[in-house]
Amino acid sequence: MSIFGKKAQQRTDQPLLPGTPSPSQAGERTKFPHIPLKESSLSRRTFLMRSLALVTGAIAASLAALGLGAITAPALRKNANQWSPIGRPGEPGPGEPDLATLNTPLLTSFTKLSHDAYMAARPEQIPVFVTNEGNDKFTVFDVRCTHLGCPISWDDKATQFNCPCHGAVFSASGEVLAGPPPRPLNKYETKLEDGVLYAGQLQVS
Repeated sequence: MSIFGKKAQQRTDQPLLPGTPSPSQAGERTKFPHIPLKESSLSRRTFLMRSLALVTGAIAASLAALGLGAITAPALRKNANQWSPIGRPGEPGPGEPDLATLNTPLLTSFTKLSHDAYMAARPEQIPVFVTNEGNDKFTVFDVRCTHLGCPISWDDKATQFNCPCHGAVFSASGEVLAGPPPRPLNKYETKLEDGVLYAGQLQVS
């Protein structure tokens, strides 16, 4: 054996350092451990189930809205058709004006039941001006100015309604005489039944 052969053999017989591949392993392809891939967290089945849940929720919300409308509509109709007593002309109650007075707007009020979809009916005092025009004919004015809703007052000497906010002036019949209001005073429906004057729905001018 030649000297070169012996040196090669010695190099082959020398112990290997830790982690150093042996000559037999040097030509082999390095193998890595197999790591299984995790499945997607949002599978097709999960996606379909979530989509179905969203569609179902939307349908339920629509049905709930329809149901709420069916519940609140009768209350609104009841409120719209409600008649509230103002007083009995010629027989005023304590502290009330005599509605038998002709052609003079009188400040008074009536009690109205206010209906709400989320609360029980509750009484509410509604101030109004009432004018007895004779022959069982009455006009009931809303006291709010049609400009910005300030309360009006009756000037008996000038025979006109005045608004203190922006100088609005209305005639005894509710027509605009001066100031910024865009329309006449609003009025309530009226009826006289069994000697009692009633106020109905507010009529916007």
